Amino acid sequence: MSEKFLLGIDAGTSVVKTVIFDREGEEVSFSSRRLSIETAKPGWAEQDMNEVWQAVKETIQESLKKSDLAASNIAVVGISGQGDGCRLVDKHLKPVRKAILWLDGRAGGVVTRWEKEGTDLAGFRISGSATFSGTPAAIIKWLEKNEPHSLKKAKHFLFAKDWIKLKLSGKVSTDPSDASRAPINIKDRVYSDELFKFFGLSAYQDLFPRIIPSLEVAGEVTSEASEEVGLKEGTPIISGMIDVVATPVGLGAIYDGQAFSIVGTTCFNAVVTEQLILEPVGVGMTLVHALPDKFVRSMPSMGGTPNLDWFIKEFC
Repeated sequence: MSEKFLLGIDAGTSVVKTVIFDREGEEVSFSSRRLSIETAKPGWAEQDMNEVWQAVKETIQESLKKSDLAASNIAVVGISGQGDGCRLVDKHLKPVRKAILWLDGRAGGVVTRWEKEGTDLAGFRISGSATFSGTPAAIIKWLEKNEPHSLKKAKHFLFAKDWIKLKLSGKVSTDPSDASRAPINIKDRVYSDELFKFFGLSAYQDLFPRIIPSLEVAGEVTSEASEEVGLKEGTPIISGMIDVVATPVGLGAIYDGQAFSIVGTTCFNAVVTEQLILEPVGVGMTLVHALPDKFVRSMPSMGGTPNLDWFIKEFC
């Protein structure tokens, strides 16, 4: 069979999913694996990065098997993933520690201090987003005080999808949508020296990976990854995007003024805009859309499906 297909991976908070589509967008096969979230202390939420990679390997293999397709039939790989949090790898590209997830609350005191000092509001005017305990800046600031050895060992900071992309391609990079959650100048789509200085994180700016546009090729499947997962060596991998930006792309929310909601672990309500909107000041977040010259302005809630699960359990 010479027909080409698309393989997508989503590294979610609680589930890894891999799906194969034909060029018309019809699903050919699907596979998923649940992930564990570790809570060593109250308010903490961590994940074993190697467990995530194992889940990705298994779902790729299973999706290929279910589809009866050869690896040569996969034209391209796309990856999305949960946002925020902190994943550190060393100079050998191995995890320094377990991933700290976006719903982790250990850095709450850092954010409270920034709010009192006005740092958070000043940062919003540059980044378009308010900080919370799960943002990379807050977590890295917490690590600086509580786990300086982890930062000393770290060579790169990664977002969820970028860890998978690294394992498949051997290359370190991110895209503008995930980078929107770093200390970034949202208007210019580049890391902000001023923001890193505001947050007292200038010493760690070099940890953040280079930014490659979401829809551009960021690497290819290596021979080692090919043996591990069953994809063909040299298969291109696009830069990818944060899950809450991948969703509007998949839905077709690509025009100014189109709104959408995601009811997942997070309840995410947002609108696509062509203009950078920073009102109301200090509230919500702004992300770079996968398509050029567009943004996603959102008002997320930390409780989506967990609240629904509670309601169903208590009242249904």
